[in-house]
Amino acid sequence: MSELKTLLGQWICKKDASTHPGLLTDSDIHNIAVAIQEGISETVSADGHREWGKLRDLTRGWLVQQKPGTEPGPLQTHDFERLGSLVVTETPEPTPSHDVSEAPATVPDTENVPPLQVDAKNDAALFFAREHLERCL
Repeated sequence: MSELKTLLGQWICKKDASTHPGLLTDSDIHNIAVAIQEGISETVSADGHREWGKLRDLTRGWLVQQKPGTEPGPLQTHDFERLGSLVVTETPEPTPSHDVSEAPATVPDTENVPPLQVDAKNDAALFFAREHLERCL
């Protein structure tokens, strides 16, 4: 979540008409992260879009200046998608909690593994990571 926290920590937000613009608090960032996780777990509509219900409700009425020198405005679906892609790329794979010395030495069966299905949006998000790995190897 460090990348998400770094991004959101730069946002200046006016949450409603009675508050002054200010940086998001750790509590705000946590609430946004929880809402993003719920949005990711939502079913995707027939046209391939998520509703981002809780995140949309949480940020309703917010005016956000995402970068210095840019015009503040409400968050849009593309902003929710970008935040969601940050959370998806940072989610670690679950690791087994057993002792390695007790694990039997087995070779994984790679013949019956289905090919990885990657949609175009996630594939584009991983472009630079793949390029970096290719250069390192």
